[in-house]
Amino acid sequence: MTIRGFGAAIAALMLAIGLSAGAEPSAGRSAASVVRDTPGPDTSGEPLFLHKLVPGETSPDAATKLAEGNSPAHIYATSWGITLATDRTGFYNDLIRFLLDAETARKHYDVIPYRRAMRAFLEDRQSCVYPKNVDTLYRTGDWDEHDRLIESDGLLRSPIRIFTPPGKPLISQETDLTGKRIAFAMGAKIPHSVKVPDVTFIPIADEVDKAKLLRTGTVDAIVANLPDVLFVFRHLQEPLPPYDPNYVPVPTPIIRIVCHDTPANRAFLRGFNARLKQATESGALATFFRLNGLEPSIFLAPKDH
Repeated sequence: MTIRGFGAAIAALMLAIGLSAGAEPSAGRSAASVVRDTPGPDTSGEPLFLHKLVPGETSPDAATKLAEGNSPAHIYATSWGITLATDRTGFYNDLIRFLLDAETARKHYDVIPYRRAMRAFLEDRQSCVYPKNVDTLYRTGDWDEHDRLIESDGLLRSPIRIFTPPGKPLISQETDLTGKRIAFAMGAKIPHSVKVPDVTFIPIADEVDKAKLLRTGTVDAIVANLPDVLFVFRHLQEPLPPYDPNYVPVPTPIIRIVCHDTPANRAFLRGFNARLKQATESGALATFFRLNGLEPSIFLAPKDH
């Protein structure tokens, strides 16, 4: 499918499920009549990073209106290569544009290099960051547990696997990593999660460069997320390198938007969650995945996430 054809297909999907920009609530139902602001849970005595929004608090027909009226100051996207490029191309850019209302995508969504994006999110206490999740930010030490963060419902599952060159033994357990040179995405904090002695971890800023290191034998293996690595090797016109699907080195992340806890961001995420729910239940999100060559049963986030 050409880029023009793919764009037309996505536009048709958005129209089919009512996610076009500026959609008004259906006749007889105002946004105010369907948005229920439920008091937040009592977080006393609990780590504040666990504070989440109650899903499903906004009806789908009011989602676009609510999101447009309560956009965050910025959503900083952490560019790392062709799947999330600074020119706004790539799978993760396409996915967020498919789910955001047009005004937010145009005015409030910034794609900048990974480290700059994380620094901007740290300093801008009105902002959001994508694609992330609160649990990972806390587990990797990127954020203090006493900071108030909220997050969207899950956009997709992103399994992490370890890939080796064709013809080489698979990495099937932690001990197989001993003595190996392992490339990983800069900022992913893999050494914090995979603590094996005598392993050389090499952070790489660009996902295509990381794949090329494996192809040339410069490293023994790479740690990569699915579906990202699928797009990278398609770009290189090479088959996906082998990996052991049963070895899970890091718990599977659920990709979300993470925001500082502000009234505007709470309202924005309620609207976003409603749009996401609508796209999921209508089958439009599954179709979006298929148009990108992905199997929805593998990548759709669980309903309870």
